[in-house]
Amino acid sequence: MRMIKNLLSCFIIICCGVANAAGQADLLGHKWYLGILNQQALIMADFTVQKPYLEFGANNKFSAFVGCNTITGTYSLTGPNGLHLSASKPTAPAATCKQKFIDIENTFISSLPNIKAWEIENEVLYLKANPNDIVSIAIFAPNKPY
Repeated sequence: MRMIKNLLSCFIIICCGVANAAGQADLLGHKWYLGILNQQALIMADFTVQKPYLEFGANNKFSAFVGCNTITGTYSLTGPNGLHLSASKPTAPAATCKQKFIDIENTFISSLPNIKAWEIENEVLYLKANPNDIVSIAIFAPNKPY
């Protein structure tokens, strides 16, 4: 019985590691374009300089742009769908940055600690507070703005 428990424990650890590695591969290699933030659709025509995005890189680093500054930080995956994002504080917005974009950026940054799970369905990335949530904090499409 002890041997079966040990084998089962090894199996669980190996499976979780594989799911985590596969999940990271799904996140990497895309520039995920932000379309919805806190249930509010963003109007892409407003973003004339650069479209808002999130990009997961190697070494558990991410970068994002949501209106004024490039935001950088780290991420970690836990289990098959767990996600933790931690952003560095961006520099002060440029004097030319519109208040609308400052507000979007502040909303994005303040929502990062609430993101605990992710899901990709039909090539769309959903960031959620809980894996079972129907409502997403942020929704992204890969490689092309909405």
